[in-house]
Amino acid sequence: MAKREPSVTTERFTTSQLLEIDACTRCGECLNWCPVLEEIQEETFTPEGREGMTDKQKEDFSPKNKITVMREMFNKGYGLRAKIFGPRQIPENDVMKFRDELYHCTTCGICSTVCEASLNTVELWESMRANMVKHNRGPFGKQTGF
Repeated sequence: MAKREPSVTTERFTTSQLLEIDACTRCGECLNWCPVLEEIQEETFTPEGREGMTDKQKEDFSPKNKITVMREMFNKGYGLRAKIFGPRQIPENDVMKFRDELYHCTTCGICSTVCEASLNTVELWESMRANMVKHNRGPFGKQTGF
């Protein structure tokens, strides 16, 4: 039987970056400072196809949510259950939704500056973006490397 591959891989991530994903305390301080999230919440900017979002849907664009989703995706592919039963597949729609939220970040680094765990969020976003591009999930479809 062929071994299943994880839907989202940890390629392009350093060991310290993978540890940072688990280091997030989910305090929410980044929610108070993210300029993209602020524009979305004030509805001065609405991502294409996402008109009429609820407050919860708007928070999907937050740095805190990006880290939470990354953690969940990596656990499905590499966590204890994945080691025992094989990686769980993540629906492609979910991966693409996350990709869209990831690319709405301007990588300004404010979330990293205010993070009480001192996470280097910009490096995390850039690694995940490079990973997405490598697997033909970049913002422009099938594009080649970073």
